[in-house]
Amino acid sequence: MDKRLEVGASMRHFALMDSLSERHLARVWWEGRLPESGPSWSWPHRPDMSQIDAQNTSLDDREHQGALLLERLSRQYADAGVPVPAVLEKLGAPEARTVTTGHQLCIAGGPAFTFYKIQTAITLARHLESRWGTPVVPVFWLASEDHDFEEVSALWSGQSWQTWHPAGPIGGAVGRMSTAGLSEVLHGWAETADVAEETLKGLTADADGNLSQAMRRWVHRMFGPDQLVVLDGDDAAFKTVFSNIMQREVSESLVHTAVSNCNAALADAGFTPQVHVRACNLFHLDEGQRRRIEADGKGGWHAENGAQWPSTEALCADVAAQPEKFSPNALLRPVYQSVLLPDVAMVGGLAEIAYGMQLPDVYHRLGVRQPVLVPRDGAVVLPKRQVKLMEKAGLRDEMVLQPMREWTKALVSQAELPDSSAWRKSIMTQAKASQAEMGQLDRSLEGSVQAAAAKMENLLDRLDQQVVRAFKRKEEESVTRLEKVDHWVRPEGKPQERVCNIFQLAGAWDVQSAGAAAPLEEIVGDAFEQGHKSLDWCPLLHVIRAVDP
Repeated sequence: MDKRLEVGASMRHFALMDSLSERHLARVWWEGRLPESGPSWSWPHRPDMSQIDAQNTSLDDREHQGALLLERLSRQYADAGVPVPAVLEKLGAPEARTVTTGHQLCIAGGPAFTFYKIQTAITLARHLESRWGTPVVPVFWLASEDHDFEEVSALWSGQSWQTWHPAGPIGGAVGRMSTAGLSEVLHGWAETADVAEETLKGLTADADGNLSQAMRRWVHRMFGPDQLVVLDGDDAAFKTVFSNIMQREVSESLVHTAVSNCNAALADAGFTPQVHVRACNLFHLDEGQRRRIEADGKGGWHAENGAQWPSTEALCADVAAQPEKFSPNALLRPVYQSVLLPDVAMVGGLAEIAYGMQLPDVYHRLGVRQPVLVPRDGAVVLPKRQVKLMEKAGLRDEMVLQPMREWTKALVSQAELPDSSAWRKSIMTQAKASQAEMGQLDRSLEGSVQAAAAKMENLLDRLDQQVVRAFKRKEEESVTRLEKVDHWVRPEGKPQERVCNIFQLAGAWDVQSAGAAAPLEEIVGDAFEQGHKSLDWCPLLHVIRAVDP
Protein backbone atom coordinates (compact mmCIF):
# COMPACT_ATOMS: atom_id res chain seq x y z
CA MET A 1 0.00 0.00 0.00
CA ASP A 2 1.27 3.46 -0.83
CA LYS A 3 -0.04 6.34 1.24
CA ARG A 4 0.94 10.00 0.71
CA LEU A 5 0.28 12.37 3.58
CA GLU A 6 -0.12 16.12 3.57
CA VAL A 7 2.48 16.31 6.32
CA GLY A 8 5.32 15.59 3.88
CA ALA A 9 5.79 11.85 4.18
CA SER A 10 4.88 8.72 2.28
CA MET A 11 4.66 5.21 3.68
CA ARG A 12 4.66 1.69 2.36
CA HIS A 13 4.06 -1.47 4.34
CA PHE A 14 5.73 -4.85 3.75
CA ALA A 15 4.89 -8.16 5.47
CA LEU A 16 7.79 -9.00 7.78
CA MET A 17 7.15 -12.75 7.85
CA ASP A 18 7.87 -12.96 4.13
CA SER A 19 11.40 -11.71 4.75
CA LEU A 20 12.22 -14.55 7.19
CA SER A 21 13.75 -17.84 6.15
CA GLU A 22 11.44 -20.82 5.71
CA ARG A 23 12.91 -22.44 8.84
CA HIS A 24 12.71 -19.39 11.08
CA LEU A 25 10.71 -20.44 14.15
CA ALA A 26 8.49 -17.35 14.05
CA ARG A 27 7.57 -18.02 10.43
CA VAL A 28 6.97 -21.71 11.09
CA TRP A 29 4.63 -20.72 13.95
CA TRP A 30 2.92 -18.05 11.85
CA GLU A 31 2.26 -20.49 9.01
CA GLY A 32 1.00 -23.24 11.33
CA ARG A 33 3.91 -25.61 10.66
CA LEU A 34 4.93 -26.32 14.26
CA PRO A 35 5.09 -29.98 15.39
CA GLU A 36 2.26 -31.58 17.33
CA SER A 37 1.69 -30.05 20.76
CA GLY A 38 1.54 -31.98 24.02
CA PRO A 39 -1.40 -33.98 25.34
CA SER A 40 -2.51 -31.19 27.68
CA TRP A 41 -1.07 -28.00 26.13
CA SER A 42 -1.21 -26.32 22.72
CA TRP A 43 1.11 -24.00 20.85
CA PRO A 44 0.17 -20.31 20.91
CA HIS A 45 -2.15 -19.26 18.12
CA ARG A 46 -1.26 -16.50 15.68
CA PRO A 47 -2.86 -13.15 16.56
CA ASP A 48 -6.16 -13.11 14.71
CA MET A 49 -9.16 -11.38 16.24
CA SER A 50 -10.96 -14.59 17.14
CA GLN A 51 -8.05 -15.62 19.39
CA ILE A 52 -7.81 -12.19 21.01
CA ASP A 53 -11.58 -12.17 21.55
CA ALA A 54 -11.32 -15.58 23.24
CA GLN A 55 -8.50 -14.32 25.46
CA ASN A 56 -10.66 -11.37 26.48
CA THR A 57 -13.54 -13.63 27.48
CA SER A 58 -11.25 -15.99 29.41
CA LEU A 59 -10.26 -13.15 31.78
CA ASP A 60 -13.82 -12.53 32.99
CA ASP A 61 -13.54 -15.01 35.85
CA ARG A 62 -9.98 -14.18 36.87
CA GLU A 63 -9.08 -12.15 39.96
CA HIS A 64 -8.69 -8.51 38.97
CA GLN A 65 -5.75 -6.61 40.47
CA GLY A 66 -7.12 -3.19 39.53
CA ALA A 67 -6.97 -1.62 43.00
CA LEU A 68 -3.41 -2.80 43.57
CA LEU A 69 -2.31 -1.58 40.13
CA LEU A 70 -3.80 1.86 40.70
CA GLU A 71 -2.21 2.20 44.13
CA ARG A 72 1.30 0.98 43.28
CA LEU A 73 1.56 2.57 39.84
CA SER A 74 0.46 5.92 41.26
CA ARG A 75 3.25 5.56 43.84
CA GLN A 76 5.82 4.63 41.18
CA TYR A 77 4.92 7.71 39.15
CA ALA A 78 5.08 9.92 42.24
CA ASP A 79 8.52 8.55 43.17
CA ALA A 80 9.75 9.35 39.65
CA GLY A 81 8.22 12.84 39.72
CA VAL A 82 6.09 12.06 36.65
CA PRO A 83 2.38 13.01 36.40
CA VAL A 84 0.10 9.98 36.57
CA PRO A 85 -1.28 9.19 33.08
CA ALA A 86 -5.02 9.68 32.77
CA VAL A 87 -5.22 6.27 31.08
CA LEU A 88 -4.18 4.63 34.36
CA GLU A 89 -7.67 5.13 35.78
CA LYS A 90 -9.01 2.70 33.17
CA LEU A 91 -7.15 -0.15 34.91
CA GLY A 92 -9.46 0.14 37.88
CA ALA A 93 -12.44 -1.15 35.89
CA PRO A 94 -13.05 -4.92 36.26
CA GLU A 95 -13.56 -5.22 32.49
CA ALA A 96 -10.25 -3.47 31.72
CA ARG A 97 -7.72 -5.35 29.62
CA THR A 98 -4.05 -4.71 28.82
CA VAL A 99 -1.73 -5.09 25.85
CA THR A 100 1.77 -5.38 27.26
CA THR A 101 5.24 -4.98 25.85
CA GLY A 102 8.56 -4.30 27.52
CA HIS A 103 12.28 -3.95 27.11
CA GLN A 104 15.55 -3.34 28.88
CA LEU A 105 16.34 0.09 30.30
CA CYS A 106 18.55 1.34 27.47
CA ILE A 107 19.95 4.88 27.58
CA ALA A 108 17.55 7.49 26.14
CA GLY A 109 15.06 4.70 25.41
CA GLY A 110 17.50 2.61 23.39
CA PRO A 111 17.31 1.57 19.74
CA ALA A 112 14.27 2.66 17.74
CA PHE A 113 12.68 -0.80 17.83
CA THR A 114 11.74 -0.10 21.47
CA PHE A 115 9.61 2.77 20.18
CA TYR A 116 8.13 0.48 17.51
CA LYS A 117 7.25 -2.19 20.10
CA ILE A 118 5.39 0.35 22.18
CA GLN A 119 3.68 1.86 19.13
CA THR A 120 2.51 -1.61 18.10
CA ALA A 121 1.00 -2.11 21.56
CA ILE A 122 -0.71 1.30 21.48
CA THR A 123 -2.12 0.68 18.01
CA LEU A 124 -3.46 -2.75 18.94
CA ALA A 125 -4.95 -1.49 22.22
CA ARG A 126 -6.81 1.29 20.39
CA HIS A 127 -8.12 -1.19 17.85
CA LEU A 128 -9.37 -3.56 20.59
CA GLU A 129 -10.91 -0.80 22.70
CA SER A 130 -12.89 0.35 19.69
CA ARG A 131 -13.88 -3.24 18.87
CA TRP A 132 -15.06 -4.18 22.37
CA GLY A 133 -16.21 -0.83 23.75
CA THR A 134 -14.33 -1.53 27.01
CA PRO A 135 -11.01 -0.14 28.33
CA VAL A 136 -7.81 -1.58 26.83
CA VAL A 137 -4.61 -0.07 28.24
CA PRO A 138 -1.16 -0.32 26.61
CA VAL A 139 1.48 -1.15 29.24
CA PHE A 140 5.25 -0.88 28.96
CA TRP A 141 6.92 -3.26 31.41
CA LEU A 142 10.31 -2.00 32.57
CA ALA A 143 12.86 -4.83 32.54
CA SER A 144 14.37 -3.17 35.58
CA GLU A 145 15.69 -6.37 37.15
CA ASP A 146 17.95 -7.40 34.29
CA HIS A 147 21.63 -7.33 35.19
CA ASP A 148 23.32 -7.33 31.76
CA PHE A 149 24.52 -3.74 31.89
CA GLU A 150 26.49 -3.93 28.63
CA GLU A 151 23.25 -4.31 26.66
CA VAL A 152 21.86 -1.01 27.92
CA SER A 153 24.92 1.20 28.28
CA ALA A 154 25.70 2.55 24.77
CA LEU A 155 24.25 4.90 22.15
CA TRP A 156 25.10 5.07 18.45
CA SER A 157 25.85 8.62 17.32
CA GLY A 158 25.95 7.90 13.58
CA GLN A 159 29.73 7.63 13.68
CA SER A 160 30.63 5.82 16.89
CA TRP A 161 29.26 4.35 20.10
CA GLN A 162 29.02 6.52 23.20
CA THR A 163 29.25 4.33 26.30
CA TRP A 164 28.27 5.07 29.86
CA HIS A 165 30.80 3.96 32.48
CA PRO A 166 29.08 4.37 35.86
CA ALA A 167 31.07 5.03 38.98
CA GLY A 168 29.11 2.50 41.05
CA PRO A 169 29.10 -1.32 40.95
CA ILE A 170 27.77 -3.23 37.93
CA GLY A 171 25.96 -6.55 38.15
CA GLY A 172 22.83 -5.83 40.13
CA ALA A 173 19.35 -4.99 38.90
CA VAL A 174 19.96 -2.19 36.38
CA GLY A 175 16.79 -0.30 37.35
CA ARG A 176 18.22 0.38 40.80
CA MET A 177 21.45 1.93 39.46
CA SER A 178 22.13 5.63 39.97
CA THR A 179 22.22 7.67 36.75
CA ALA A 180 25.15 9.81 37.96
CA GLY A 181 27.38 10.74 35.01
CA LEU A 182 24.81 9.79 32.39
CA SER A 183 24.10 13.36 31.26
CA GLU A 184 27.71 13.73 30.04
CA VAL A 185 27.26 10.67 27.82
CA LEU A 186 24.03 12.10 26.40
CA HIS A 187 25.78 15.38 25.54
CA GLY A 188 28.64 13.54 23.82
CA TRP A 189 26.17 11.46 21.81
CA ALA A 190 24.02 14.43 20.78
CA GLU A 191 26.98 16.32 19.30
CA THR A 192 27.02 14.07 16.22
CA ALA A 193 23.60 12.39 16.35
CA ASP A 194 21.37 15.19 14.96
CA VAL A 195 19.52 15.36 18.28
CA ALA A 196 17.73 18.69 18.66
CA GLU A 197 19.00 20.91 21.48
CA GLU A 198 15.59 21.09 23.11
CA THR A 199 15.29 17.30 22.98
CA LEU A 200 18.73 16.91 24.55
CA LYS A 201 17.75 19.24 27.40
CA GLY A 202 14.69 17.09 28.08
CA LEU A 203 16.60 13.80 27.93
CA THR A 204 19.29 15.03 30.31
CA ALA A 205 16.68 16.42 32.70
CA ASP A 206 14.99 13.01 32.62
CA ALA A 207 18.27 11.28 33.53
CA ASP A 208 17.86 11.76 37.25
CA GLY A 209 17.49 9.37 40.15
CA ASN A 210 17.81 5.71 39.17
CA LEU A 211 17.71 4.15 35.70
CA SER A 212 14.17 2.79 36.14
CA GLN A 213 12.84 6.28 36.87
CA ALA A 214 14.78 7.74 33.94
CA MET A 215 13.40 5.13 31.54
CA ARG A 216 9.84 5.92 32.67
CA ARG A 217 10.43 9.58 31.81
CA TRP A 218 12.06 8.76 28.46
CA VAL A 219 9.13 6.57 27.42
CA HIS A 220 6.67 9.35 28.17
CA ARG A 221 8.92 11.79 26.33
CA MET A 222 8.49 9.56 23.27
CA PHE A 223 4.71 9.17 23.55
CA GLY A 224 3.40 12.00 25.69
CA PRO A 225 1.67 11.86 29.09
CA ASP A 226 -1.48 9.83 28.44
CA GLN A 227 -1.04 7.17 25.72
CA LEU A 228 0.24 4.33 27.93
CA VAL A 229 1.20 3.20 31.42
CA VAL A 230 4.78 2.34 32.42
CA LEU A 231 5.10 -0.40 35.05
CA ASP A 232 8.12 -1.44 37.12
CA GLY A 233 7.82 -5.06 38.24
CA ASP A 234 10.55 -4.55 40.86
CA ASP A 235 7.90 -3.79 43.47
CA ALA A 236 7.33 -5.61 46.75
CA ALA A 237 3.52 -5.41 46.53
CA PHE A 238 3.47 -6.77 42.99
CA LYS A 239 5.83 -9.61 43.90
CA THR A 240 3.63 -10.54 46.84
CA VAL A 241 0.94 -11.42 44.28
CA PHE A 242 3.51 -13.57 42.45
CA SER A 243 5.05 -15.09 45.58
CA ASN A 244 3.08 -18.34 45.44
CA ILE A 245 4.25 -19.09 41.91
CA MET A 246 7.88 -18.30 42.83
CA GLN A 247 7.55 -20.81 45.68
CA ARG A 248 6.15 -23.41 43.30
CA GLU A 249 9.09 -22.74 41.00
CA VAL A 250 11.41 -23.73 43.85
CA SER A 251 9.43 -26.67 45.24
CA GLU A 252 8.16 -28.20 41.97
CA SER A 253 10.77 -27.14 39.36
CA LEU A 254 7.67 -25.77 37.67
CA VAL A 255 9.26 -23.98 34.74
CA HIS A 256 11.99 -26.57 34.14
CA THR A 257 9.50 -29.43 33.88
CA ALA A 258 6.97 -27.60 31.72
CA VAL A 259 9.44 -25.83 29.42
CA SER A 260 11.42 -29.04 28.92
CA ASN A 261 8.28 -30.61 27.43
CA CYS A 262 7.90 -27.77 24.91
CA ASN A 263 11.65 -27.71 24.20
CA ALA A 264 11.65 -31.44 23.48
CA ALA A 265 8.86 -31.03 20.93
CA LEU A 266 10.76 -28.20 19.25
CA ALA A 267 14.08 -30.08 19.31
CA ASP A 268 12.52 -33.22 17.84
CA ALA A 269 11.35 -31.07 14.92
CA GLY A 270 14.84 -29.65 14.42
CA PHE A 271 14.44 -26.28 16.18
CA THR A 272 16.71 -24.81 18.83
CA PRO A 273 14.85 -23.31 21.81
CA GLN A 274 15.50 -19.59 22.33
CA VAL A 275 16.32 -19.72 26.06
CA HIS A 276 18.05 -22.38 28.15
CA VAL A 277 15.78 -23.54 30.96
CA ARG A 278 17.35 -24.02 34.38
CA ALA A 279 16.36 -26.11 37.39
CA CYS A 280 15.42 -22.87 39.16
CA ASN A 281 14.48 -19.81 37.12
CA LEU A 282 14.78 -17.25 39.90
CA PHE A 283 17.47 -14.77 40.90
CA HIS A 284 18.24 -13.35 44.32
CA LEU A 285 18.61 -9.58 44.65
CA ASP A 286 21.06 -8.52 47.34
CA GLU A 287 23.75 -5.89 47.93
CA GLY A 288 23.77 -4.49 44.42
CA GLN A 289 23.89 -7.96 42.85
CA ARG A 290 21.44 -10.19 41.01
CA ARG A 291 22.58 -13.75 41.61
CA ARG A 292 21.25 -16.96 40.07
CA ILE A 293 19.73 -19.42 42.56
CA GLU A 294 20.97 -23.02 42.24
CA ALA A 295 20.66 -26.27 44.15
CA ASP A 296 23.69 -26.98 46.32
CA GLY A 297 23.55 -30.74 45.84
CA LYS A 298 22.86 -31.30 49.56
CA GLY A 299 19.13 -30.66 49.60
CA GLY A 300 19.54 -26.92 49.98
CA TRP A 301 20.01 -23.88 47.73
CA HIS A 302 22.45 -21.04 47.28
CA ALA A 303 22.79 -17.84 45.30
CA GLU A 304 26.11 -17.60 43.46
CA ASN A 305 28.61 -16.24 46.00
CA GLY A 306 25.70 -15.05 48.11
CA ALA A 307 22.85 -16.21 50.33
CA GLN A 308 22.32 -19.87 51.28
CA TRP A 309 19.25 -21.83 52.31
CA PRO A 310 19.60 -25.25 53.99
CA SER A 311 16.40 -26.63 52.48
CA THR A 312 13.66 -26.05 49.95
CA GLU A 313 11.33 -25.18 52.81
CA ALA A 314 13.72 -22.50 54.03
CA LEU A 315 13.99 -20.94 50.57
CA CYS A 316 10.20 -20.96 50.10
CA ALA A 317 9.76 -19.33 53.50
CA ASP A 318 12.21 -16.60 52.51
CA VAL A 319 10.36 -16.04 49.22
CA ALA A 320 7.08 -15.69 51.16
CA ALA A 321 8.59 -13.30 53.70
CA GLN A 322 10.67 -11.14 51.35
CA PRO A 323 9.36 -11.54 47.77
CA GLU A 324 11.01 -8.25 46.74
CA LYS A 325 14.41 -9.98 47.07
CA PHE A 326 13.61 -12.47 44.31
CA SER A 327 13.47 -11.90 40.58
CA PRO A 328 12.08 -14.05 37.73
CA ASN A 329 14.33 -14.74 34.75
CA ALA A 330 13.48 -14.27 31.06
CA LEU A 331 11.28 -17.39 30.93
CA LEU A 332 9.36 -16.71 34.14
CA ARG A 333 8.91 -12.94 33.69
CA PRO A 334 6.12 -13.26 31.05
CA VAL A 335 4.21 -15.39 33.56
CA TYR A 336 4.69 -12.67 36.21
CA GLN A 337 3.18 -10.17 33.78
CA SER A 338 0.24 -12.45 33.02
CA VAL A 339 -0.55 -12.99 36.71
CA LEU A 340 -0.43 -9.29 37.56
CA LEU A 341 -2.09 -7.82 34.46
CA PRO A 342 -5.30 -8.66 32.56
CA ASP A 343 -3.27 -9.24 29.39
CA VAL A 344 -5.03 -10.10 26.16
CA ALA A 345 -1.83 -9.77 24.13
CA MET A 346 1.92 -9.60 24.57
CA VAL A 347 3.80 -7.60 21.91
CA GLY A 348 7.41 -8.62 21.34
CA GLY A 349 10.27 -8.98 18.93
CA LEU A 350 11.04 -12.27 17.24
CA ALA A 351 13.21 -13.45 20.15
CA GLU A 352 10.41 -12.76 22.62
CA ILE A 353 7.93 -14.57 20.40
CA ALA A 354 10.32 -17.53 20.47
CA TYR A 355 10.31 -17.38 24.30
CA GLY A 356 6.53 -17.70 24.06
CA MET A 357 6.91 -20.97 22.14
CA GLN A 358 8.57 -22.47 25.24
CA LEU A 359 5.86 -21.48 27.74
CA PRO A 360 2.49 -23.11 26.84
CA ASP A 361 2.83 -25.91 29.37
CA VAL A 362 3.82 -23.46 32.12
CA TYR A 363 0.59 -21.54 31.60
CA HIS A 364 -1.38 -24.79 31.45
CA ARG A 365 0.01 -26.01 34.79
CA LEU A 366 -0.83 -22.68 36.42
CA GLY A 367 -4.35 -22.62 35.02
CA VAL A 368 -3.63 -19.29 33.34
CA ARG A 369 -4.41 -18.71 29.67
CA GLN A 370 -1.34 -17.51 27.78
CA PRO A 371 -1.78 -14.04 26.23
CA VAL A 372 -1.87 -13.93 22.44
CA LEU A 373 1.64 -13.38 21.05
CA VAL A 374 1.86 -10.40 18.70
CA PRO A 375 5.09 -9.80 16.74
CA ARG A 376 5.94 -6.11 16.74
CA ASP A 377 6.07 -3.95 13.63
CA GLY A 378 9.31 -2.41 12.41
CA ALA A 379 10.25 0.64 10.37
CA VAL A 380 12.93 2.19 8.19
CA VAL A 381 13.01 5.99 8.31
CA LEU A 382 14.29 7.83 5.23
CA PRO A 383 14.73 11.60 5.63
CA LYS A 384 15.08 13.79 2.53
CA ARG A 385 18.84 13.40 2.15
CA GLN A 386 18.57 9.61 1.95
CA VAL A 387 15.50 9.82 -0.30
CA LYS A 388 17.41 11.91 -2.82
CA LEU A 389 20.33 9.48 -2.76
CA MET A 390 17.94 6.57 -3.29
CA GLU A 391 16.25 8.29 -6.23
CA LYS A 392 19.59 9.02 -7.91
CA ALA A 393 20.69 5.42 -7.34
CA GLY A 394 17.39 3.99 -8.64
CA LEU A 395 16.54 2.25 -5.35
CA ARG A 396 12.87 1.47 -4.70
CA ASP A 397 11.30 1.21 -1.24
CA GLU A 398 11.05 -2.57 -1.34
CA MET A 399 14.79 -2.81 -2.02
CA VAL A 400 15.49 -1.47 1.47
CA LEU A 401 15.03 -5.05 2.67
CA GLN A 402 17.82 -6.28 0.37
CA PRO A 403 21.55 -6.29 1.23
CA MET A 404 24.01 -3.88 -0.38
CA ARG A 405 25.29 -6.56 -2.80
CA GLU A 406 21.81 -6.81 -4.34
CA TRP A 407 21.75 -3.04 -4.84
CA THR A 408 25.08 -3.23 -6.62
CA LYS A 409 23.82 -6.08 -8.81
CA ALA A 410 20.80 -4.00 -9.76
CA LEU A 411 23.05 -1.06 -10.63
CA VAL A 412 25.22 -3.26 -12.83
CA SER A 413 22.26 -5.00 -14.52
CA GLN A 414 20.71 -1.64 -15.44
CA ALA A 415 23.93 -0.61 -17.16
CA GLU A 416 23.73 -3.42 -19.78
CA LEU A 417 27.48 -4.01 -19.63
CA PRO A 418 29.31 -6.00 -22.30
CA ASP A 419 29.78 -9.59 -21.22
CA SER A 420 31.23 -12.83 -22.49
CA SER A 421 27.96 -14.69 -23.13
CA ALA A 422 28.40 -14.84 -26.92
CA TRP A 423 32.01 -15.91 -26.48
CA ARG A 424 30.96 -18.61 -24.00
CA LYS A 425 28.32 -19.94 -26.37
CA SER A 426 30.84 -20.16 -29.20
CA ILE A 427 33.39 -21.93 -27.00
CA MET A 428 30.85 -24.48 -25.78
CA THR A 429 29.75 -25.21 -29.34
CA GLN A 430 33.35 -25.69 -30.44
CA ALA A 431 34.16 -27.77 -27.35
CA LYS A 432 31.32 -30.21 -28.06
CA ALA A 433 32.44 -30.58 -31.68
CA SER A 434 36.08 -31.08 -30.66
CA GLN A 435 35.10 -33.56 -27.95
CA ALA A 436 33.22 -35.71 -30.46
CA GLU A 437 35.95 -35.48 -33.09
CA MET A 438 38.89 -36.17 -30.75
CA GLY A 439 36.95 -38.85 -28.89
CA GLN A 440 36.77 -40.90 -32.07
CA LEU A 441 40.55 -40.88 -32.16
CA ASP A 442 41.05 -41.59 -28.44
CA ARG A 443 38.34 -41.61 -25.75
CA SER A 444 40.82 -40.30 -23.18
CA LEU A 445 40.99 -37.01 -25.10
CA GLU A 446 37.37 -36.23 -24.19
CA GLY A 447 38.42 -35.41 -20.60
CA SER A 448 41.19 -33.16 -21.86
CA VAL A 449 38.70 -31.22 -24.00
CA GLN A 450 36.37 -30.80 -21.00
CA ALA A 451 39.24 -29.57 -18.82
CA ALA A 452 40.32 -27.07 -21.47
CA ALA A 453 36.72 -25.78 -21.79
CA ALA A 454 36.45 -25.42 -17.99
CA LYS A 455 39.66 -23.38 -17.90
CA MET A 456 38.33 -21.06 -20.59
CA GLU A 457 35.07 -20.71 -18.61
CA ASN A 458 37.07 -19.66 -15.55
CA LEU A 459 39.04 -17.12 -17.61
CA LEU A 460 35.81 -15.66 -18.94
CA ASP A 461 34.40 -15.49 -15.37
CA ARG A 462 37.42 -13.43 -14.39
CA LEU A 463 36.96 -11.22 -17.42
CA ASP A 464 33.32 -10.56 -16.51
CA GLN A 465 34.39 -9.68 -12.97
CA GLN A 466 36.98 -7.26 -14.35
CA VAL A 467 34.27 -5.60 -16.46
CA VAL A 468 32.09 -5.13 -13.37
CA ARG A 469 35.01 -3.70 -11.38
CA ALA A 470 35.82 -1.34 -14.24
CA PHE A 471 32.18 -0.19 -14.28
CA LYS A 472 32.22 0.39 -10.54
CA ARG A 473 35.39 2.48 -10.87
CA LYS A 474 33.80 4.48 -13.64
CA GLU A 475 30.55 4.83 -11.68
CA GLU A 476 32.26 5.55 -8.36
CA GLU A 477 29.77 8.29 -7.56
CA SER A 478 26.81 5.93 -7.98
CA VAL A 479 28.43 3.28 -5.80
CA THR A 480 29.21 5.91 -3.16
CA ARG A 481 25.53 6.87 -3.10
CA LEU A 482 24.61 3.25 -2.45
CA GLU A 483 27.15 3.04 0.34
CA LYS A 484 25.76 6.19 1.99
CA VAL A 485 22.22 4.84 1.87
CA ASP A 486 23.42 1.49 3.18
CA HIS A 487 25.19 3.19 6.09
CA TRP A 488 21.92 4.92 6.99
CA VAL A 489 19.67 1.88 6.52
CA ARG A 490 22.15 -0.60 8.05
CA PRO A 491 24.59 1.23 10.34
CA GLU A 492 27.29 -1.11 11.59
CA GLY A 493 25.81 -3.71 9.22
CA LYS A 494 22.66 -4.02 11.35
CA PRO A 495 19.07 -2.89 10.69
CA GLN A 496 18.55 0.81 11.39
CA GLU A 497 15.96 0.12 14.09
CA ARG A 498 18.44 -2.00 16.08
CA VAL A 499 21.11 0.72 16.19
CA CYS A 500 19.65 4.23 15.82
CA ASN A 501 17.67 5.90 18.59
CA ILE A 502 14.21 7.31 17.79
CA PHE A 503 15.24 10.79 19.00
CA GLN A 504 18.22 10.62 16.65
CA LEU A 505 16.00 9.64 13.70
CA ALA A 506 13.48 12.32 14.62
CA GLY A 507 16.25 14.92 14.75
CA ALA A 508 17.49 14.01 11.29
CA TRP A 509 13.92 14.06 9.99
CA ASP A 510 13.25 17.54 11.41
CA VAL A 511 16.55 19.03 10.21
CA GLN A 512 16.11 17.78 6.66
CA SER A 513 12.41 18.58 6.36
CA ALA A 514 12.99 22.22 7.40
CA GLY A 515 9.69 22.31 9.28
CA ALA A 516 7.60 21.09 6.35
CA ALA A 517 6.72 17.73 7.88
CA ALA A 518 4.91 16.60 11.00
CA PRO A 519 7.04 15.21 13.85
CA LEU A 520 8.39 11.77 13.01
CA GLU A 521 6.74 10.18 16.06
CA GLU A 522 3.29 11.20 14.76
CA ILE A 523 4.08 9.94 11.27
CA VAL A 524 5.17 6.54 12.62
CA GLY A 525 1.93 6.34 14.60
CA ASP A 526 -0.07 7.14 11.46
CA ALA A 527 1.86 4.50 9.51
CA PHE A 528 1.10 1.81 12.08
CA GLU A 529 -2.59 2.78 12.11
CA GLN A 530 -2.77 2.72 8.31
CA GLY A 531 -1.07 -0.65 8.13
CA HIS A 532 -3.46 -2.37 10.55
CA LYS A 533 -6.92 -1.44 9.43
CA SER A 534 -7.78 -5.05 8.68
CA LEU A 535 -8.49 -7.75 11.28
CA ASP A 536 -5.36 -9.66 10.27
CA TRP A 537 -2.58 -8.57 12.60
CA CYS A 538 0.34 -9.44 10.32
CA PRO A 539 3.60 -7.77 11.49
CA LEU A 540 4.72 -5.10 9.03
CA LEU A 541 7.86 -3.24 8.08
CA HIS A 542 6.95 0.38 7.40
CA VAL A 543 9.18 2.30 5.00
CA ILE A 544 8.64 5.96 5.84
CA ARG A 545 10.16 8.48 3.47
CA ALA A 546 10.12 12.27 3.36
CA VAL A 547 8.47 13.85 0.32
CA ASP A 548 7.84 17.41 -0.74
CA PRO A 549 4.46 18.46 0.69
